[in-house]
Parts: sequence; C-alpha cells; structure tokens
Amino acid sequence: MKHFTDRQITLSFAIAAGIMLLGACSPADNGSTAAAVTSASSSGLRVTNWGPNAAQVGVVPNKQPNGHMGLWIQVDSTQGLGEVQVLVGGHVGSTAVVAEKLITSAFPVEVLAQPGALAVAVKQVATGKSFAVGTFTITQ
Repeated sequence: MKHFTDRQITLSFAIAAGIMLLGACSPADNGSTAAAVTSASSSGLRVTNWGPNAAQVGVVPNKQPNGHMGLWIQVDSTQGLGEVQVLVGGHVGSTAVVAEKLITSAFPVEVLAQPGALAVAVKQVATGKSFAVGTFTITQ
C-alpha cells in the first residue's frame, strides 16, 4: 500500500479545489459548457476538455471580475510546454497561466462582437508550434 506525505495530500486537495472552482466559474445554463476534444501532438499536448466553447454576440460567458471572458483548457500534461499564448480567432488572450494540467487565459468582450466560428489554439512561445483546441461558436 502506498503512503502519501502531508505535502502530497495538501497538493491533491489544492488541485481538486482548483478544478471545482473552475467548474463553478463555467456557465452551465447557456449551452456554453466545454465539449471534450482530443488533440494529440508530437510534444504530447492533448486537450481533454475546455470551455466555454460557445456564446451569443456580446454575452460574456465565464465572466471574470474585469469583464473579460475566462477560457480554460484542461490537458493531460503541460510538462515541458513552457510559456504559451492562447488564441481565439487569432486574438491573443491576456497572459496565459499554465498549471500542471490546466491552461487559462482571458479575452475581452470585443472578441464576441460578431457571429461566427473561431478557432481556439494554444501556441508554444519558444517553438512557435500551435496546438488546436477546438472551435468557439458565437451566435446571434
């Protein structure tokens, strides 16, 4: 039987709390919850879930305190990924935060100004490699 240290247990609880917090921040009543997407790459980055993935023109899903839309991308691992940018329809989000299995960024409401389908990607700054996440849909 494997024994865990207090530090490992505390870290596990912190990760679980962070995941629950993200779920609480994601809108569940407007159809913009995440759809699972699988995207493997040569570096091993694989997206397992992300959100929000849809919105209406001018309506901000997962609204952050500054009014921006918060976007989260759950991956198998970010080990070795380094600094990244998150892009929605070519718009680079505010400073991306990279955790062990999570990447987050925020986008201003202007990104939601026109209906359409916007490609979502993670770009590795050091190499310039882009990894497809999915499509963000904006409806009237």
